[in-house]
Amino acid sequence: MTGRIIRKQIPAWWRNVLLILLTGLLLFLSFNRHSKTGLHNYHSEIWGDKAGYYAYLPAAFIHSFNASRFPQGIDTATGNGFRLDSATNRVVTKYTCGVAVMMTPFFLTTHAIVALSDAPGDGFSQPYHKMINVAAVFYLMAGLILWYRVLRRYFSKGISLITITALFLGTTLFYYAVDETGMSHVYSFFLFSLYLFAVQRVFSESGSALKWIILTGLAAAMIILVRPVNAVFLPVIIFLDAATREEISKRISFLLKWEHVLILLFIAFLLFLPQLLYWNYTYDKFIIYTYHGEGFTNLLSPKITEYLFSTNNGLILYNPVLLFGFTGTILMLIRHKDNGRTLAVLLLVIIYLFSSWWNWYYGCGYGNRSFTEYTTVMALPFGYLANTILNRPRKALKWCWIILVCILVVLNLKMIYSWDGCWYGVTWDWNKFLDLLVSPPK
Repeated sequence: MTGRIIRKQIPAWWRNVLLILLTGLLLFLSFNRHSKTGLHNYHSEIWGDKAGYYAYLPAAFIHSFNASRFPQGIDTATGNGFRLDSATNRVVTKYTCGVAVMMTPFFLTTHAIVALSDAPGDGFSQPYHKMINVAAVFYLMAGLILWYRVLRRYFSKGISLITITALFLGTTLFYYAVDETGMSHVYSFFLFSLYLFAVQRVFSESGSALKWIILTGLAAAMIILVRPVNAVFLPVIIFLDAATREEISKRISFLLKWEHVLILLFIAFLLFLPQLLYWNYTYDKFIIYTYHGEGFTNLLSPKITEYLFSTNNGLILYNPVLLFGFTGTILMLIRHKDNGRTLAVLLLVIIYLFSSWWNWYYGCGYGNRSFTEYTTVMALPFGYLANTILNRPRKALKWCWIILVCILVVLNLKMIYSWDGCWYGVTWDWNKFLDLLVSPPK
């Protein structure tokens, strides 16, 4: 009775207030992080890969994909993430358009505001840079909300919140949501959360409604359009929570119903059509591999040790709380818990695949960024381990674990705020890594 009275006395809108305050804090952190960097340098929101993802927007809505209409030399000024081909008058970028599609509402709003101000409306002035920070924080917050709702199917409110907080602050997700806001990873994080949320409902007792099939198709298509290699994520998650062969067979049969196949194919065609048209405009082919000279060239000799442990963006060193995610996966396998094998297979596949990329440390960036969006599924083994530890009677074990998690989170944030954008040492440079740990924030 007392518990019910207390719940009734708590205002129903308190969660919305907290979400608004958190959004404001993240926007402040992002704007503050970029306030002293200026434009057209490797710290800015439109530079290098980020410019390559973004280039579709000014090309489509301002310059009509006419290279000669762009500000002169803007491709070089933004780090050569895209190329203005003077010979063909084409705008050339090797990146797919998914990030640009997701930024479109924010870009158009910003462009309308710029039209009423004195700022240049060429798509590259300061307001457009700031718009990217807003878009990233929006998708982060939407992803966090969906992520929480996914986890609530497995854990209590407390365990779900602890898991999300630890993985957000203790991994590269924070960096790519607040610092490198123009990269694809925070957008993929949102889409992964949306896909998990939709798939859960497709296969729940009341989840066969058409809207969940459509939402699953939209999320899946956008995941590929944002970052094609993440297609590997899609089939594995279909089998999440399928504990028996009969359930797996039932799910496959459900997805292969002709009406469902037609819906998914139509959604994919609709979303991929702009990309196919762009490739035809640029390369005179509707389908082409644009990463010339790049690929998974280490498939026979994957750099797994380096990918996981190197001082040059090693996954574990720069995502320290993931140790508990891997530990939780092993514990789930040992105890034969649902999803243990599914998660283990997914982790083995993506670690093998990502460590086989020609550039296994994935260039400049904090930590091994290829894994960032997969933090969503790591929440399941992390949450399982947290639930196991925090429900034990021994308080000493609970507090030791909580303190250790807090230390790893602080360590991650310390390294992020001391990071200069690139690793300038060699593959195994422990002295330089120690400098990163003890150097002051930049």
